[in-house]
Amino acid sequence: MCGMNCGTTSSNAWPIMRAGTYAAVAVGDREAHECVLELQAEGVDAGPCGAATLAALRKLCAEGVLTEEERKGVVVVLFSTEGNREYDVPEP
Repeated sequence: MCGMNCGTTSSNAWPIMRAGTYAAVAVGDREAHECVLELQAEGVDAGPCGAATLAALRKLCAEGVLTEEERKGVVVVLFSTEGNREYDVPEP
């Protein structure tokens, strides 16, 4: 994803994060872009890296990683680490 620079995992943070990780998912540029548009429509100033968290959550739910019963009462915090910026819009 254009703008992301996360090739090295933090050796300090990873053991803690790994212990609390239930699932992981990869999202593409188009999925992130679609979530940028959706967040902007809701007044959230997010760029593609910031919107990728919403795209990932949507993908996890669509793939059935958590059943509807497992999702009840779950609180999800999505971090948006980037505001809107210019980027090449991916083709559909």
